[in-house]
Amino acid sequence: MNFIQYFKPDANYNLKQQLIHEQSLDVEHQLQIARQKYTEAMQQGPIPTAVAFNLAYCLISSSNNVDRHQGISLLEELRKGDPSSVEYLYYLSLGSFKVEDYVAARKYADELLAIKPGNPQAMSLRSLSEEKVAKDGMLGMMIVGGAAAAVVSGVVLLMKARK
Repeated sequence: MNFIQYFKPDANYNLKQQLIHEQSLDVEHQLQIARQKYTEAMQQGPIPTAVAFNLAYCLISSSNNVDRHQGISLLEELRKGDPSSVEYLYYLSLGSFKVEDYVAARKYADELLAIKPGNPQAMSLRSLSEEKVAKDGMLGMMIVGGAAAAVVSGVVLLMKARK
């Protein structure tokens, strides 16, 4: 039933390799096939895990954030049946990273590292997620600081104008 060439990272894994692999796939065509197989499976009864996982993988590989969010939701459902699945945690982390939910990406990477300490994929995603969280935090502080400075300046100008 597996019709997708999943990315199989080696010990020298990095996120760029994953993204290059995804670019080499015809993701939209694969997604269309995965949706069709999922729909067919729904009509026949319980959906096999492999069919649901294939769809989730394609959704997360999509360039469309709506698809990516659907993939994350599907993986979260699949994970309920196998909470310690390394594959589910990896793709949940990757999908969360792609939709810029870096806190969730880091959380899933941490869960994966608890199961497989030293896992290069999880370590890479965790590191990149931490960098993004720190960068976003600094940007947020700069925006809040700038807004506060503008308010203080406005108050000072108003007070001077009243005198």
